[in-house]
Amino acid sequence: MLASELHYLLSKLAGFSQRKKPNMSNLKTIIATLILGSSSVALADTNFSFKASAHTSWGTPTTVPTVRDHRFSTTAYRPMVRGTWISLAEPMSGNAHLRLQSQAQLNQIRIQSASGASYISHVSVRFMDGTRQSITLNKWVDGRNPMLQFSLDRSARVDRILIQGSAHGRRGSYQVFGYGTRMAEAPMPPVYQPPVYQPPVFQPPIYQPTVTLAAGLNFFGTTGRKFVAVDQNLGRFSTIRVQGLSGHTRIQRIEVRFANGYEQTLDAVNRTLLPGQVLDIPLDAAGGSLMRQISVFTNDGYTPVQTLTGEVSVSAF
Repeated sequence: MLASELHYLLSKLAGFSQRKKPNMSNLKTIIATLILGSSSVALADTNFSFKASAHTSWGTPTTVPTVRDHRFSTTAYRPMVRGTWISLAEPMSGNAHLRLQSQAQLNQIRIQSASGASYISHVSVRFMDGTRQSITLNKWVDGRNPMLQFSLDRSARVDRILIQGSAHGRRGSYQVFGYGTRMAEAPMPPVYQPPVYQPPVFQPPIYQPTVTLAAGLNFFGTTGRKFVAVDQNLGRFSTIRVQGLSGHTRIQRIEVRFANGYEQTLDAVNRTLLPGQVLDIPLDAAGGSLMRQISVFTNDGYTPVQTLTGEVSVSAF
């Protein structure tokens, strides 16, 4: 509709210019009228439609080509595989040999201070395929420089890590981490957790009375030994005590027989007891602490004693 009206007005203008030389003022009036008229027609006619079509082809027209917009980046997008930091061992000090044999694909190694100060001179990484990578650091890890981190030549499974280092004092320690994908098979060592302090619980001492098994023992007129029978109903004991009562009494050997058949022998006692002096003998745990007999020797047990000796007592607790 708009095109037909403009074509009609232009044709009238052309005929008029052929018959008579136009006046410039009249020509300006006609042009203004044409512009205003076309604008009013365009505003009045709101029932218009637009139609467009496109067709593309490349080779055999069986697939639709893909159009990529490279206005904002000249490199194609690559998906990133996210990893995580994995603890490879508990805190250690000095030289370290870590044997991993895991399924983790590692691409970075971090040495982090755990306590004190440690000097790390060299790190050697051996991969599962047998190749190695050596890194010379010659640096300290401590509170001011808490970690050393370096990248591996490639992302691969690591067989073992050798670390050459030294600790400043006894408190210097460090921990090793690896950055890589999640493991598929072998689990990694647990992350170090500092020990939680538990205050000691007071246990009152258990009073165990001393039981006298024999008193006033002397070796005069014997072959140099005395036997002390122990009543098993008295219970279990942990220590035997031989105490001097009078004179000078030499104790050379002591034998203890337990109810389960076990025997405990102290051959080289060689102790002379004066009044008030004691000789304590701890009992072996293998005997079960249930005694049957105690033998006290002042000599080899075969030589008769013809002179007076002192007296001792035998007790247990």
